[in-house]
Amino acid sequence: MNDLRGHTAAAQVGGITVVPTTIQFGIAHAQSPTFTAQPPAQLAVAPGAALHLAAAARGSGDLEYQWYRDGEAIPGATAPTYDVPHAAAQSGSYRVAVHNLAGTTLSGGTTVTVRD
Repeated sequence: MNDLRGHTAAAQVGGITVVPTTIQFGIAHAQSPTFTAQPPAQLAVAPGAALHLAAAARGSGDLEYQWYRDGEAIPGATAPTYDVPHAAAQSGSYRVAVHNLAGTTLSGGTTVTVRD
């Protein structure tokens, strides 16, 4: 098997062993995204203040971003940064996924609290 990143391994399926060959599939030497910067693990914001989260990644080809709040995709939040002008009612756990043709990488979580 070839995982599209140049890594190969033998696999056994139903008693048949599949052994790597020199035939290449996918994008040779493609690299999954890796984060070069992530939001902090915790962030407290004042009521009504702006919320700003940022991430940066590198990898092969175009990178696509998707931000999540409490495990749900945030509609339209598809940039390396996520900004909310007024943070009221925006407490929760935030993460960002970065995707390219070689795979998807999920950031660590950021717990955002709106302090009283």
